[in-house]
Amino acid sequence: MSNTKPFNVTWDLAYVVASLRALVTEFGFNHSASKPNGGVGCIYAAVVNRALVPVCIVGQFLAREGLLRVTQHEDRSLDYGDNDDPDQWGACTMDSTIWAALDTLGVTVTDEAKAFLREVQSYQDRPSNWGTALNEALDNLRERAEENLRDAERARDEAE
Repeated sequence: MSNTKPFNVTWDLAYVVASLRALVTEFGFNHSASKPNGGVGCIYAAVVNRALVPVCIVGQFLAREGLLRVTQHEDRSLDYGDNDDPDQWGACTMDSTIWAALDTLGVTVTDEAKAFLREVQSYQDRPSNWGTALNEALDNLRERAEENLRDAERARDEAE
């Protein structure tokens, strides 16, 4: 009996950034997450007519990958009928259950990609529109890269 996982894919930072940029282009820079009942606030997904509906930018990303279900604690969340707050795992920590669930399915998410998804989600939750959330996370990414480059140059200079 084979122990093959359904997926064999790695989401790295470049893939995640490109995917989120595509979502911002599709939904529009000023799009903000809103619950299907019209409520404000972000959740990965809501249950509408016994189906999971992606809400936030990370939920949309996971839905596009065919993996929105990994946000749910158990299948029983669909048994409650329409529910704007089904019981969900979060992606807010690097060791969250959502990452383990993805890994079990054969989806490897690099630490950099996890951190970026978490950061975009955090900016969106302030609340902010998706374009601003993505741009702020990208600005922070550039600043960290520039800082790392300065540190590397400084270390090189000290070694000479």
